Amino acid sequence: MLLNSSHQAKELMEQAKKDSTKCYGSKAPPESSYVKHKNFIVPKGKPQPTGSGSYMGHNEFIVYKKNQARIKYIIRMDMKGC
Repeated sequence: MLLNSSHQAKELMEQAKKDSTKCYGSKAPPESSYVKHKNFIVPKGKPQPTGSGSYMGHNEFIVYKKNQARIKYIIRMDMKGC
């Protein structure tokens, strides 16, 4: 888990024997507004401060090996006001 950008993120992930990194943002929709669609959850709603102390703008997952990721759905988001 990261709260700030890091040039060492990949090395830290490998040391922890993980396959990806989650970066927590300073703003995100509240969990109470999330929508379940089939077998995944979509964050929906106006972003609010998360209280995470992060300098990152929004949550994101970083996968370092292309063969680990398979795009099944594409979700278009309006990031105005974030």
